[in-house]
Amino acid sequence: LPIQVQVLDAVVPATDPIVIDHNSYGTSWFASQYPSLAKSLGSNFYLSDPFFKLIHDYHRVFYEHRGIYHQLGYGHGGKVGPEFAPRLEGSGKTKRIADWTSYDKHYGPLLDGSAFAGTRRGPQPIPYVYLPVNPEWPASFLWWGEAGHEREFVNVMSEMEAHFRQRGWTKTKFELFFNHKKRYKAFHWDGDETRFLKDMPPLAEYARLMKLAFPSTSPVQWVYRTDASWQMERQFKDLAGVINFWVCGGGMFGWYAENAPILKKRGDTVWTYGGMPPIDRPASHITTDLLRPWILGVDGFVRWQTVIPSPDPWFKSDGDSETLVYPGDRFGINAPLPSVRLKLQRNALQDLALLDSFKARVA
Repeated sequence: LPIQVQVLDAVVPATDPIVIDHNSYGTSWFASQYPSLAKSLGSNFYLSDPFFKLIHDYHRVFYEHRGIYHQLGYGHGGKVGPEFAPRLEGSGKTKRIADWTSYDKHYGPLLDGSAFAGTRRGPQPIPYVYLPVNPEWPASFLWWGEAGHEREFVNVMSEMEAHFRQRGWTKTKFELFFNHKKRYKAFHWDGDETRFLKDMPPLAEYARLMKLAFPSTSPVQWVYRTDASWQMERQFKDLAGVINFWVCGGGMFGWYAENAPILKKRGDTVWTYGGMPPIDRPASHITTDLLRPWILGVDGFVRWQTVIPSPDPWFKSDGDSETLVYPGDRFGINAPLPSVRLKLQRNALQDLALLDSFKARVA
């Protein structure tokens, strides 16, 4: 008998088995990538409504492609951009938050999900965000090791916890994360990719301070993240109970992959990180970047820099290995344009979601 078989489109799960993260630094590059917009607004560009819309558009473009976006708001010397932290005033016991305006304009729509209204995936709060905390904020590094340092830190961070709680920002994990290295000559210890054992005690001290500022009963979620490489295996042991969010060098973590189930069993989150294949590399490299962390059994993968194209990507590309989006300024669009590689990465994530679904059914 003739049999007609109808093959239906696959129903791709809405959630992904791994998080794909896209990292960037500050907003100083906005003016160079969007010169027409910056020129039209002049000195009013930064902290203007179009400026904040541009930030949100970067979140949206990665969100629409099943990813998330991280934007670190402070430099290696501790200077924090005014859009990344509330304005402070006072010193010592009088130090407090004076103004939330810029912070709330930046993060409010991201933390309540309204920045994603009208997207295909629907509005949802961002799952992770960096705190502005660093050795110079909110407590001055001049008072490191003194009672005044603890007082400044706890005062300000307690106010932040209360503000987050009152605004209902309880679905996002706020990350305590240090990005400085002492070779940049601002602070005496490595916060990022710690190389020396003597640099680990400050990490534990900040955990103590955060626990003083954020009550254990608070609905506001915070995690302690470190990007680990040189000392990752030692840190897994020595910083147990301190760090609970590990972002590990992808190649190096392969040597210590047996730690993934150990870390996850104690409740820690584990990501790996790496770069982005340039445009002249096989597209399959994009897929293997996603398959590798899934096979390792970790929770996510970070592309460390994803928004900095070549100075002239249209006519003199250098491979664009540090971007997945391009500025639309050249075409009169004040928003990022997704690259073909971002589309391929989304397709790979969809395939991985189907593969993981199949794995769950047959395991």
